[in-house]
Parts: sequence; C-alpha cells; structure tokens
Amino acid sequence: MVALADPCEVYVAGVRCRRSEGPGRWSEWSESARTEPRDLQAPTTGPDFWRLLTTDPASGQTNVTLVWKRLTQEEALCSVGGFSLRSLSSWGSTRLERVGDGAATTYTFPLTPDLRTVSLIAFNSVGPSTNNYNLTLWPDGGEVHVLRSLHAWQMNGSCAVVTWILAEGRERPWEYVVEWDKVSPGVGGHLKWLRTSGHINQVHLYDHFSPLIQYRVTVHPILPTAPGRPMNTYINGKTETEGADGLHVTLPLAFLSVVVLVGALLVSKRRVKKLMWQEIPNPNKCSWAQGVDFSKVRFTASSSLCWCQPGSAGRVYNLQGVHSVLLPSCHNTALRDYGGAETSCQRCISPSSLTPSM
Repeated sequence: MVALADPCEVYVAGVRCRRSEGPGRWSEWSESARTEPRDLQAPTTGPDFWRLLTTDPASGQTNVTLVWKRLTQEEALCSVGGFSLRSLSSWGSTRLERVGDGAATTYTFPLTPDLRTVSLIAFNSVGPSTNNYNLTLWPDGGEVHVLRSLHAWQMNGSCAVVTWILAEGRERPWEYVVEWDKVSPGVGGHLKWLRTSGHINQVHLYDHFSPLIQYRVTVHPILPTAPGRPMNTYINGKTETEGADGLHVTLPLAFLSVVVLVGALLVSKRRVKKLMWQEIPNPNKCSWAQGVDFSKVRFTASSSLCWCQPGSAGRVYNLQGVHSVLLPSCHNTALRDYGGAETSCQRCISPSSLTPSM
C-alpha cells in the first residue's frame, strides 16, 4: 500500500519485480493502472454566479442566463459532479432542478413574475454544497436608488478603475457586483463580474482593455432587503453618469490656458525690450561713436555715460578702454546722464577720465 500525497490527483502505477536473494534481473513493467480521484467531502461552496437578462422584442419574454465560475480544487474537494438550481417563489415555495454536469458554466431559463431568489448548488459523490450564493430577481421598478454617480477610466491595457459615490441618506449595501462587457450588439458570452464589499467605493478591474473598443461598466448595489438600482458608465466612450464630461472640458481649457500664457509672455518680453531700447539711445548712431567697438569698453564705478548737444567743434579724448574718441564740445550745454538727470559736461565727463589725445 502506497500513501498518496494528493488524493485529488490522478496517479499512474506500474509494477516490476526481481529475486530477493541471489543473482537476477528486473522483470518488465506490468500494465499501468490509473487511480481515481476520491472526493474527501462535499464542495465547500457553490460557484460564484451572475445573471444576464435578455428580452425578446417579439414576444416580450425576458430570459435569465446564469453564468458561473468554475470551482477550484480546494473548493470542490475534489471534483464536481454537477450543479442544481434552487428557486424560491414570492409565496415561499422551493424548486430544485439539475442544470448541468461538472463542466457546465451557463444555464438559461424564463423569468416569471413569481420568481424571487435563485441559488446555484454544486455537488459531488459525497453531497451538495451548503454555503451558496443567492441572487434576487426583482420586477422592473422595484429597485432602490442607492448610487449618486459612477466613473470609470482605463489606466493601461490591462487595468481599469471604477469608482462611485453613494446617494445621501441611503442605506449602505452589504455588497456590490461590478459587471463589465464589450459594447458589441448581438455578441454574448463576454460578461465578466467582480464582487466587492459594501464598505469600499473603488475597485480595479484586471482584463485586456483595448483603447479602440468601448466597454460598458455596471455597478449593482446588493442590499439585504431589496436589490439596488444599477448604474452604467462607459470606458473609451460616452458616459451616462454626471460629471463625466468635466474631464473632456477641463483638458482642452488647460491646454488653451497654457498657450495663452506662453503667448502673453512672448509679447510682454518683446514689449519690454522695445520700451528699453526707446529709452536708451543707441550709441552706434552718434556721429562721435562711429567705428568704436563698445563691446570692448570696460567701465569702472566712477565712469559716467552721457550725451550732449553737439557743439561747433570737437576734441579728441582718450577714454578708459577707448582710444582716439572724438567727443563734441558741449560749451556748458545741458547734458543728460544715463539716469535721465540734467547735468553739465564738467559733471558728466570729469577731466580725470578724459585726457586730450596727443
């Protein structure tokens, strides 16, 4: 007898032998035998399932399609033989029917006015699951308004964020079901959902999200007494919730504001430059400064800049850093220094800084 490490796994066994004493060789392997998985106990829980409602336009009949996730090996312990649907009517009667084998993941049935709650039960050779999910089906107009707003956006190709705000004065749900699907008319089977606690208002959806495809996101509040009214929004497209258009308006306004600010700075810079050159005379236009390279002139703290009305005669002076400069004679004519104050030649150009050229 050999102990199995995992009774839920399938093992293949074979036997060969040889003499225990004396010389000998091993025999050939016998034919292989396979072990059968042995259920240790009934499944710990029923499958997590959700519903898709479709209405026939011709007859007006609404059908309910249940979609559920496969149980893990730890939840099944070890296998699943099939699933049963337990229905509870509005007057308290219960109905149990088998809806598929262990490989089934969907089941469709008509919605009747008296149907209220359904449960999906998993069973194996030991027995049925006892901890199961319940789904309440409520007639149109019977939902409770719980959500005030809903927003969703795509972060990257594999993640999207969904956030919502509760309406004031409403009972907090004990659970939310976040459902998302591609917006493709006539295409089914892509429904995905996520259950989350009623104490949080934001979830991350991990899936393959294409920026070229529009996705519809629906949040279903689940209350203890009645189902909450679901709210829809869209990823990569229009939205049905309030405040979703704010982002599309804010981004263009922000870009326009940046453009206007940059333009204003450029115009202001040119304006200031123009005003400065209007106030400061260009020395290259003076007759006495022709041929002088002012970029090589070094002014000291005692140096002064001035201009005066040209006189009838001029003299050649040596200024610090400038050689052979012909300055007009002022003859006590009023001068204006760099700061704009009225002065005279003697004050503006001191004899110590100007010496006659020999």
